[in-house]
Amino acid sequence: MPLKKILSQWDQPVKPEVINEIISYMKTMPQSQETLLIQCAEHLERNQTLGAVLAVVHALNDGEFLLRCQDEELDDTDLSKELERMLMSDCGAKNSTASSPYGA
Repeated sequence: MPLKKILSQWDQPVKPEVINEIISYMKTMPQSQETLLIQCAEHLERNQTLGAVLAVVHALNDGEFLLRCQDEELDDTDLSKELERMLMSDCGAKNSTASSPYGA
């Protein structure tokens, strides 16, 4: 979804399924996060717009926006871990070719 479209929907309500998914996620969080969870739940009760949902997700992820890979083969692996794995394998390939004067 392009940024322009997201911004145009900022104040629009989100689907109830999205709110339910966030609440389900919140239920799995540790009890030590109770204050944050209460604040997020209260915020979602008052406001269920895209902007509110993004703010809650941002807060639940310790102030980070996490990118997730949607490829089924990766089982929703954190995208940063997948990129790291790809870079490591790429670096390993370059190091093995760098050790040979002929690149083979």
